[in-house]
Amino acid sequence: MQYNVGCDTDAGLVRKQNQDSYIVRYNTSSQGNSCIALLCDGMGGLSEGDLASNTVVKAFEKWYIERFENRSDGYRQSIDNLVDELKVVIKYCHEKLIEYGSRKNIRLGTTLTLSLIRNDEYIAMNIGDSRIYSLQEYYLQITRDDTVVNRMLEEKTLTPVEAENSNKKHVLTQCIGVGNSPVPHIYIAKCQKGDVLFLCCDGMYHKLSDDEICAMMQKQRIEYGKNSMNDLREMIKQVKSRGERDNITGIFITMA
Repeated sequence: MQYNVGCDTDAGLVRKQNQDSYIVRYNTSSQGNSCIALLCDGMGGLSEGDLASNTVVKAFEKWYIERFENRSDGYRQSIDNLVDELKVVIKYCHEKLIEYGSRKNIRLGTTLTLSLIRNDEYIAMNIGDSRIYSLQEYYLQITRDDTVVNRMLEEKTLTPVEAENSNKKHVLTQCIGVGNSPVPHIYIAKCQKGDVLFLCCDGMYHKLSDDEICAMMQKQRIEYGKNSMNDLREMIKQVKSRGERDNITGIFITMA
């Protein structure tokens, strides 16, 4: 399995600083191919969101290099063991940011959206409100938003119309770096040629409809992601034209 990738980020219309961080990294070995894609959205309402997001991205990059690029164990381990290892990295990042914030007398945090692909299977994981969409047999959001509004929707104490107009849409119920140790949402699936994953922060999806996201993912499928960088830049332009004020980041991964 090969992975064609497009990724880009933009500070948006208002913010001078981009607090999003991301990475995509591949590995090819005699046992197959792997790819990690990670997107973190530093929390703009807190201090040093860029430091928080970059800390998490760098920690997972280090794990991937040591786990897949310098060793072959990753291809032999069970999915459950890999999930456990990813959870350890999350715990490490959370404690590191908590400790840093305590020393500086500040609060800093970040979301996490991650996809780890190994040959024909993948792990998707998220904390916060950054998302992963999947296009396989059908289009699906495979992550769960950790927001007050989403919790109220699940509890049926809020209607979809009320949720759309709520001023709590951006209030997170958990993130990395603030509060109790976060519990990631995990999604595990098989993949095949033509499948598409789209990782994005809330600044990307807020101004796009599901139909628009799905249509662009279908384009990636048809073209096997050959124009994904240009397509992503066009999406960012479209989001900005609609007045998005937040940072904007997206990653397309097409199985080819």
